[in-house]
Amino acid sequence: MKINIDYDRITQIFSIAESDGRKSLFEYETYDLLDKSGAESTPCTCFLKKNNRLSNEEIAAFPGKKVVLKIVSSYIVHKSDVRGVCIVDKKPGRR
Repeated sequence: MKINIDYDRITQIFSIAESDGRKSLFEYETYDLLDKSGAESTPCTCFLKKNNRLSNEEIAAFPGKKVVLKIVSSYIVHKSDVRGVCIVDKKPGRR
């Protein structure tokens, strides 16, 4: 079995965090790091900027009946401490 490792992307992930003055990675960066390191299965993620929304088709593409919404902020390390995690039914068309 050959494992594909994207060393350039891994270096870029760490460089971005360092240039932002961070000593840790965001959760989505960790998943990207795992993916680029050859991990067989990483969580399906989507990063949205404030006030952006997914289309119904994009929502429908996520597996399962529920989705987990999480806040991303360089000021928040433990999302659950600030109620920054929400599990909701996956219902396209619902705004």
